[in-house]
Amino acid sequence: MECNAKKFLEIVNNAAKRLDIPFSYNVRGGMFGFFFADELPRNFDDVQKSDIDFFSKFFRKMLEKNIYLPPSAYESCFISTEHDEEKMLKAGRIAELSLEEIKNEI
Repeated sequence: MECNAKKFLEIVNNAAKRLDIPFSYNVRGGMFGFFFADELPRNFDDVQKSDIDFFSKFFRKMLEKNIYLPPSAYESCFISTEHDEEKMLKAGRIAELSLEEIKNEI
């Protein structure tokens, strides 16, 4: 599961870098978190410094495309064995598209 989560996050990370969007993430097994911040937050204060507004826009764009993420930047994401490589790569491409759409709207 961890490798599939990483595949998704690497696509998002590469797209964020290309679009000059701060992004950081962490993965442990089937659990992962990501933030629109240059560095991975280490505490609640750091999380509050991440771009929560951008997260909200990203959440809505992904939801429009039938990718269901936790609605809060403070929550973790979970995947299961049903989230195979193909599904996670597809979700990554959708995330990339969503980031591009947000960037074009700014």
